[in-house]
Amino acid sequence: MAAVDGLRGKVVVAGVGYSELGKDTGRSEAALTIDAVRAALDDAGLTPADVDGLSPWPSRQGADTFSGPPLSLVQRSLGLDLRYWQAGGEGAAQLSGVINAAQAIACGAADVVVTWRTVIAQPRAKKVAARPTNVEVWHENGFLAPHGVAAMSPKWALLAARFLHETGQGPDDLAAVVLNNRANAQRNPRAVWHGRPLMLDDYHASPMISTPLRIVDCDMPVDASVAIVLARADRSGDLRHPPARIEAACGTPGPQTEPELASAELTHDTSWYNGRLLWTLTDVGPGDVDVAELYDGFSFQTLMWLEGLGFCSQGESGAMVRAGGGVPLCTDGGQLGVGRYHGLEKVAQAARQLWGDAADTQVEGAEVAVAAVGSGSRGGAILLTR
Repeated sequence: MAAVDGLRGKVVVAGVGYSELGKDTGRSEAALTIDAVRAALDDAGLTPADVDGLSPWPSRQGADTFSGPPLSLVQRSLGLDLRYWQAGGEGAAQLSGVINAAQAIACGAADVVVTWRTVIAQPRAKKVAARPTNVEVWHENGFLAPHGVAAMSPKWALLAARFLHETGQGPDDLAAVVLNNRANAQRNPRAVWHGRPLMLDDYHASPMISTPLRIVDCDMPVDASVAIVLARADRSGDLRHPPARIEAACGTPGPQTEPELASAELTHDTSWYNGRLLWTLTDVGPGDVDVAELYDGFSFQTLMWLEGLGFCSQGESGAMVRAGGGVPLCTDGGQLGVGRYHGLEKVAQAARQLWGDAADTQVEGAEVAVAAVGSGSRGGAILLTR
């Protein structure tokens, strides 16, 4: 997947919906997903009878609930009559479902497509036990796992350390992202960290998980689902919200496709390659963007997206965030403030900003928004305009 040709202005984000969010809701991934999809359809002013496509990410893998419920379960639960469906695990990471849905609509394969991302914050040990053994040593994991680098934090810490070294940045630059997102979460009652602000001293006092990543540099696992409805742009008159049009979208891996490694320089990953491509698909540029909902599974990834998308030069991202300048960032609190929706909520928040429907997190007059997710070779970016 690379640039999405023939898409500009043909597809709109019609509605978004959220399930209950909590560190232990006691609810299944299926129940959370159905709640989010119904909420998204209601937000769009549509019903299940209007839906003719489903495009979630990823596809369900065995008993691993981190992948969410099977597509077929959602289809049966809502009684959907489909013309189009797909579910996959490769490509533009969490934006794969959105980009595939938009492509399907643009080429006439469907009129209204729903995508979702659902996660359950069950203990890591249970997830590992539920997976086939070969999944744990897939791709470059076969070289890392024997040396104790199997979990996500130590894997990404390797890239984080090299990124900071090569760009001349340090712990206070990581802290800038965490403090920004935690501050934004104080305006979002849905956030798991709402009511629990964080100061710089608190950041430095938090436990180190894998150098240079502290525990607050890592997103908070939660039970949650977010769903997004996409529709043909010419149906905008039937929808509740003003059009939030997809202006451009891309999901390039760069020079290699190993999922958790960057390029040979180890400072350019999917953020840089997508940033280089995105602006060639539109007349809009980084200086026109009013809000940036950028991936923050780990704090350093947000810095990489800021630099990769051209909001600042390499090595200047932390200073820009610390100074409170530049584009409004992760306006709902992001994954570091709200909880691990795992990326798809970036598109949802971007659309809400353009609708003027973002409540206390609203950036006044927002007309252009970018949503970006992923790291390593897996990632993508979507530009929305009002």
